[in-house]
Amino acid sequence: QLRYKFYRKISLADTEIKLKEISDEMKDRFGALPEPVKNLILYQRLKQQLLSSGYDKLTAKESSLEIYDSKKNRYLLINGSAPKIKSQKPKEKLHEIICILSTKQV
Repeated sequence: QLRYKFYRKISLADTEIKLKEISDEMKDRFGALPEPVKNLILYQRLKQQLLSSGYDKLTAKESSLEIYDSKKNRYLLINGSAPKIKSQKPKEKLHEIICILSTKQV
């Protein structure tokens, strides 16, 4: 029951500060966070970054990445093309996508 309460808090967190507070609270109660929880927090960071950069849909297939804004009917392009993902591991891909979104001027 308590675990689901924290998962819900993570999924509803809309700022980095809230995610940090939730993460700290979980560490205080349970100790080191297991990898799946860290991944959930990382995924929520990606979601926050996507929405704050003005986009609302993300599709990653192998090395290609589509980032779309349905309100303005536009894709994120870098040098005229869709961004590419170099990483192979899922967690590294999440970090790379967050980096693309945070460094791209939208």
